Amino acid sequence: MTYDAYASSVEDNRPVELYVFTQGSDEFRYTDQPADVVVSGLTYTAEAISRSRLEETRDSAITGKLDITVPSSNSFASRFKKYTPALRATISVRRYQRSDTSVGVITVFEGFVGSVRFTQEGRVAAVTCIPAIQAQSRPIPRQSYQNSCNHVLGDSLCKVDLTDSRWRLSSPVTAFDSDTNKATVTGASAFGADWWTGGVMEIGGGADHRLILAQDGDDVTLLLPFPESIVGSTVVLLAGCDHSITTCDTKFNTPADPLSNVINYCGFPFVPNKNPHETGL
Repeated sequence: MTYDAYASSVEDNRPVELYVFTQGSDEFRYTDQPADVVVSGLTYTAEAISRSRLEETRDSAITGKLDITVPSSNSFASRFKKYTPALRATISVRRYQRSDTSVGVITVFEGFVGSVRFTQEGRVAAVTCIPAIQAQSRPIPRQSYQNSCNHVLGDSLCKVDLTDSRWRLSSPVTAFDSDTNKATVTGASAFGADWWTGGVMEIGGGADHRLILAQDGDDVTLLLPFPESIVGSTVVLLAGCDHSITTCDTKFNTPADPLSNVINYCGFPFVPNKNPHETGL
């Protein structure tokens, strides 16, 4: 029998659902069964997990959001209790027939985790998932007509190499003030004032990161703290960019132009601040 034949059968339809959350290099695998299951050598942990019905179009494309509920103690959901993690999480829901494993595992949903909220006095985590096809169908302007540069520092269009030691520092954190989110990183001041402002601090080889709001010597102020203490850990600081043409000209460069990166600047810095068609100018 095929999977569809089992699914349409009143007596033989015995589906087993598998849920896979992926965030960076971490993978969380769960099943709605009363005991753990092993599929293709991977263990899926039994969890009190449930989901809403899937909404499909005529061509079987999943278009509606998927709501998944788990206990608030769930290891994946717990990551969202204090702060929203910097790394985006993906979700895959799969199914196979317990009556006949030979029909294989099918994927019924793939998408992104849009939000996690805690309900019922914090006992239940409600995970809202957006289907991949819906996220990809949103119109996103490639560039905006603005003074500041449209590129992300270090991307393929900016071309600044953030592995270069001039814009990268790997060093230990010697202190952290939880009241101000200020971390002391050895050697940060050697690069100059505000060198790291607007940049990021990475931990775990890029597994998680935080925006740097300000720099004062070796002290860098983070937008949010990390879930665990970083004191004593080695972190990576990446230089910040305010996306102005002056910074692009004086702070960064590439092998194509060792003096400046203005050749790759993608902003419109000479747009007048006032509308020339207004009267009285």
